[in-house]
Amino acid sequence: MRMDQFRGKLLDGEKTVLDDVHGYLGCHDKRDGRKSWFGHIELSNEKRTSLVPGVRYRLTLDDGRDGFIFVDVFEGNKEGIPIAEFQS
Repeated sequence: MRMDQFRGKLLDGEKTVLDDVHGYLGCHDKRDGRKSWFGHIELSNEKRTSLVPGVRYRLTLDDGRDGFIFVDVFEGNKEGIPIAEFQS
C-alpha cells in the first residue's frame, strides 16, 4: 500500500490541537466512493501529551484535504520518537 508524506494540522472542533504536523497517509476506497484514511504522525514528547486516544480529531492537510480521524499514541519507534497511528 502506497503512503504519501503530508503536512497539516489537527483540530478538536475549532481548536487547533497540533499545528504543523507531518507524517504518512494512505487511503482505501470505500464502496460508497468515499476514502478511508490511515497513517501515522511522528510526535515530540511535548506534542504527545496533546493527544487523547479515542477522541475524534479533524486532520486538515496543507493541500486542502481534510477528514476526521481517531488516534492511538505509542511509545515510539526504534529511535524513541513517539508516534500517533490514525484511521478514519
